[in-house]
Amino acid sequence: MKVGRGWIPDLVEVAWDQDRHAVELTLVELEATETAACAACRKYLPEASNSILAAFASYLDAVIAQCNVTADPRTSDVRELRNALELGTSARVRTAGALRSDVEFVEEWALIDQAERSSVPAAVRTSATRPLVLDGQISLTRGETDGLRRAIRVIYAVVIGLDRSAGTLGGWCKLPGQPLNNAGEQGGGGFPELRQLLVNQRAGTRVDSARLVAEMAQLCAASKGYRLDAPQIATVLGEYAPVVQRVRKHEAMNTVFEQARVALRPYAVEPTA
Repeated sequence: MKVGRGWIPDLVEVAWDQDRHAVELTLVELEATETAACAACRKYLPEASNSILAAFASYLDAVIAQCNVTADPRTSDVRELRNALELGTSARVRTAGALRSDVEFVEEWALIDQAERSSVPAAVRTSATRPLVLDGQISLTRGETDGLRRAIRVIYAVVIGLDRSAGTLGGWCKLPGQPLNNAGEQGGGGFPELRQLLVNQRAGTRVDSARLVAEMAQLCAASKGYRLDAPQIATVLGEYAPVVQRVRKHEAMNTVFEQARVALRPYAVEPTA
């Protein structure tokens, strides 16, 4: 993983607190003496934290691709971390020096662009994961259609509290009693835009996003765990659709649901005492 001016850290330590949705990334330099270790770790201090996070995200993409080729069982864990970065997990970037003969750091610093105890948004997106803009009439590719369809199904299940499954994404989406299918049937003809999107199997489609978001807002209004108006739903779906579009069909639904909960976290209702 190259950083800044082409430096490659000897080690990268990742501390991921899933409950607090926070990541701490430490670039570690190993040297023979304490003086050399201190000097080596300080070279990273002027680098931009967001640039380092972007480099880390690209590194994770490469790891995921390699894991897919080798059927590595750790693929889902790496992908979950990658998706957490895309969905706004807060992050801190630090640099540290250590001796090759000892596991303890001899010196450790936060980067200059961060206060000692502050964090930066880890909204790391490549061109393939830019948000989908839901504004007026939009034309979608087949991949974008699949991603939006998945996002609507998963987000709705989480919002209404039916976010438990021992199956995979591919199997769950095909369930006859899938939560969003049931809601659409109960609503009669009240959700035409959602119905059209869910049943459309063409290579691409054209969507009236304003109507789609309004119908989704109507369905989610009864939620006790989240408060979402139409603009907020447009934001959540726009950010989450490109993420879930990339998830493979054999991914466990528990992992998919957790990704959606991260996307919805800003709109969760705080429990009353």
